[in-house]
Amino acid sequence: MADAARLKSAVYRATQDTAGDGEGDPAAMIEVDGILKEHPELIAEGVKYIKARIKDRSIAVAVISLHLIDQCMQSNGFQFQVHVIKKVLQRVLKFAYLNKGTPPVVQQLSASLIRQWASTYGTDARMSEFAAAARELAKQEEKSMRAGVMSPQMNAITTRGALASPQQAQMARNMGSPPGGGMYQQQLPPFASLADDGMQQHPMAGGGGGLHQG
Repeated sequence: MADAARLKSAVYRATQDTAGDGEGDPAAMIEVDGILKEHPELIAEGVKYIKARIKDRSIAVAVISLHLIDQCMQSNGFQFQVHVIKKVLQRVLKFAYLNKGTPPVVQQLSASLIRQWASTYGTDARMSEFAAAARELAKQEEKSMRAGVMSPQMNAITTRGALASPQQAQMARNMGSPPGGGMYQQQLPPFASLADDGMQQHPMAGGGGGLHQG
């Protein structure tokens, strides 16, 4: 029970935009990964906690949480990936849809992750749901474009590798992934303005607020 509480606390701290730089807390992200490796029986709980943060009303928290779950997928293997399929994939797919009211930076990152996960994991017959999600996204994008809804430019999300921030690159190295392996440097709006837009952050207690519920 104490380990689950420690994991929940680490997830919350990891996904807070305390410094206002869109980075989250790299030390807490490494702590999340360490707890999951030490206690694989907590993977389902970890996925649940991160999902709650992905649904947070704060754009910054949602973006950082998407990065975190992607990094955990890379560093914690098949068991974590299967729980993402069960608990998170459909939520990220909904965020990835065009013209559904999702903040553009969250929509674009979600779409990028759906495609990345399909390429990385979807070729495994045990995880074909990732490939199916990418196909569903492609159909929705085609339908939206026929209706005159143009896909946002993806250059708002810079790619991996050299463009990863120093904090993200160090965290990726510490978690056993190549720098930028799933971690992206975001071009986010000034977070000081989020409160003016009603985008308040919420604690994880009670499941947290969300961009969308469910």
